[in-house]
Amino acid sequence: TGFAQKILSRNIENIKKAIINILQSKKIDSKLLIPSFNGFNGTVEQGDTNNQWLIKGKIKRLSGGKFEILEVPVGIDLQSYIKVLDDLEDDKFIKSYKDKSEDDKFHFEITMSPSDLSKFTDDELLQKFKLVKRISENYTCLDENNRVKVFENAEEILRSFVKIKLEYLQKRKDFELQKLEDDIKIDFSKYLFIKNIVENKLTINKRKKDDIVKDLEKIDNIVKRDDSYDYLLRLPMYSVSSEQIDKISNDIKTKKSELDKLKLTDIKDIWLDELEKAK
Repeated sequence: TGFAQKILSRNIENIKKAIINILQSKKIDSKLLIPSFNGFNGTVEQGDTNNQWLIKGKIKRLSGGKFEILEVPVGIDLQSYIKVLDDLEDDKFIKSYKDKSEDDKFHFEITMSPSDLSKFTDDELLQKFKLVKRISENYTCLDENNRVKVFENAEEILRSFVKIKLEYLQKRKDFELQKLEDDIKIDFSKYLFIKNIVENKLTINKRKKDDIVKDLEKIDNIVKRDDSYDYLLRLPMYSVSSEQIDKISNDIKTKKSELDKLKLTDIKDIWLDELEKAK
């Protein structure tokens, strides 16, 4: 953005649930907006402030003064963490370690004296082995008007997004309503055009275009498209049939049904339906 910003990733399914909570006027479960990292098996906890997070690795105690490190905080590569263990070994804090990591999965077996290991809680071990990473988020964004805006937290960003999204869903709904209404008028014009020809009320063969246009202007509910009747005059002759009249009539009924349904559908329900179908 050109400005200081640090926003951690979230779980997309949790974001979906949070949006649904907003649309249904429910309180957002704070757990839904905790940062999440694909493939990370540690934990993420609230830090000292609302925008600070503690990203913790994962350990598992074994017997005989041993424990396993099964995950390290995000952003730490294998070689960097091996350096941490080498330093602890050089300082005689640990007796030894085995690197069992493979396929991008961190796995170390640490050996200490049983008496030393028993002195530490799990949280103290995480700290001592640099398995806790503090990250503070900065919610500086560019808003819908391309202006810098600083939000207080992730929920505030999400609520702002929902507000803007609903405004554009309304624009989309209005556009789709207008399109359906226009399509129905055009289809009905085709219906009347073909019906009048089939019933010999309108003749188009061996006639000048201007004369045909004058006759069309006398028929109620036949409309122009792009200020012209050319869309009717260019219909293929095989479409001038009773079968085509029935087909267009059914198309009009279908579109009228869609129109009536869309008119009665709230934009929040439109979004909820789309979220339900989204994978």
